[in-house]
Amino acid sequence: MRISDLGRPTFLNILTSLDPREPLTWLIVLLALVGVAAVIAFLALPQLEDQQRLVLAVALFAIIWAETYLMQRYRRRG
Repeated sequence: MRISDLGRPTFLNILTSLDPREPLTWLIVLLALVGVAAVIAFLALPQLEDQQRLVLAVALFAIIWAETYLMQRYRRRG
């Protein structure tokens, strides 16, 4: 993180200031909840096999990428 990044709004600041009347807002919030659920599943299920862990890790990566894309798109619209 650079000092110049401190002036930018954080993920949580953006997430809490979204307009609930827009459909993109609901998609962003839903995707954030799915990401949290994936992290909880990854940590709470230690008996997963390697292939299941790999699938969960790839899904989490895809969720993070999609969330980043949607947040950037929302910022450009606003």
